[in-house]
Amino acid sequence: MDGVEKETSDPVTLGSETSGVSIGCYTTGGTDYCFSGLIDEVGLWDTALSEEEIQDLYNLTGPIGNEVTEDDVPSNSNGGVSRYKLNKNADDSWGSNNGNDTLTSGYGSGVYNNSKIFDGSTGYIEIPDDSSLGLTNLTISLWAY
Repeated sequence: MDGVEKETSDPVTLGSETSGVSIGCYTTGGTDYCFSGLIDEVGLWDTALSEEEIQDLYNLTGPIGNEVTEDDVPSNSNGGVSRYKLNKNADDSWGSNNGNDTLTSGYGSGVYNNSKIFDGSTGYIEIPDDSSLGLTNLTISLWAY
């Protein structure tokens, strides 16, 4: 958190052969758990980034209010699989895992251009199943506020 590794866990698989990945909401036991706030710059890597790489990523994009340009935003080197800028759409700027935005809550100011507003209800961004998302070693990065 804030560029510092806080926790590690045993490997898990992101996505499966029967479902995709959701950003902002998940359902378990018939109950929806949805985020309320802004999410921006979601990145998925097929490797566990080191603490130094995480700090570099944090310093690169910086907290809200920093002047960030497209040149500052990370590339898909070092195992990058998907990146969702959330600048008016849910397209994958690194790959072809474009998302389906089910939210009607619009966009707000973000780290770089816009961020997606999540209203805490049942809206989310659904990323369809793809073999590139069957990751067991991974890093997920995003700005949530």
